[in-house]
Amino acid sequence: MNIEIKSTIKPTMVLSGIIMVVGLFFNYRFSLGVLLGTSVSVLHLMRLERNITQGLDSKKKLGGWIFMFLTDLIMLAIPLMLAVMLPQIFDLIGAAVGLLLNKFVIYGMNIRRKES
Repeated sequence: MNIEIKSTIKPTMVLSGIIMVVGLFFNYRFSLGVLLGTSVSVLHLMRLERNITQGLDSKKKLGGWIFMFLTDLIMLAIPLMLAVMLPQIFDLIGAAVGLLLNKFVIYGMNIRRKES
């Protein structure tokens, strides 16, 4: 039922590239924010898949799961914090769009799979 995480990375990067090129016509900061958000989001997905697989295999204790999810939340907050602290380089909306792109791709692939 679920889409494999690695199969969503390529469509996410393609969609990110399209959004970045369109964003360049309006503001380069938006494109840099999308690039930052997408790269952190893809790294988060790969890390999440690896950690959950290893955690289920080794039967991690509750403290290990809590630490893993806290570090994931911190990692996802980094693009937004950078966009707020460096507004002359990154756009906050662009970083948020970049963070959400892979979620849209995963939902779209799941909906398409259910219809067929």
